[in-house]
Amino acid sequence: MQNDKKLLEWKRKLIDDDTESKKEKIKKLKRDVAEYETQLQNMQKIEANALKTVKNLTAVRESMARKASTAMLEVKETREELKIKELLILDLTKKQQEIEFKLNSFKVLYEEVKSDRNKYVNLIQNSSQDRAELKERIKIIENELEILKNESAEKDRTLMEYKHILQAEVHRRDKRHAKLNKLEYIRR
Repeated sequence: MQNDKKLLEWKRKLIDDDTESKKEKIKKLKRDVAEYETQLQNMQKIEANALKTVKNLTAVRESMARKASTAMLEVKETREELKIKELLILDLTKKQQEIEFKLNSFKVLYEEVKSDRNKYVNLIQNSSQDRAELKERIKIIENELEILKNESAEKDRTLMEYKHILQAEVHRRDKRHAKLNKLEYIRR
């Protein structure tokens, strides 16, 4: 039972530790998502500014061609980074779902173990109570047996005394009969 308690405490601690770390990961993921969204908005603004610059500077295209191509390259890189980050978000969302599934599984397992523990505690309590009742009954029966043994011994003693007295009376009667027979014999 002690081992079961230790096992339950260890499992509960493991689940709590795992839950806390997963909650922290979820918070971090949410912060990252918010940060990525702000970065996305910033990058969209940069793209819009770059396109405006391209439209406004078409007249000065030759002198500014390098700057425009650089801006377009940045936009392309930003979009690639955005795709990579979206894939990362999807991956992290899947991991979060897996973690939540495991957490729910551990909760169910914990409840089963808790239920089993309560059942066994109740069984132990019931059997302890039954054992105590049986011990009490045994003591009562032993006391009654002792009383009956004492009564039986007393009755045996009384019976022996009665038999002894009866034997003595039978012996006296036989002596009297023998005397009577002798007297009758002599008288005839």
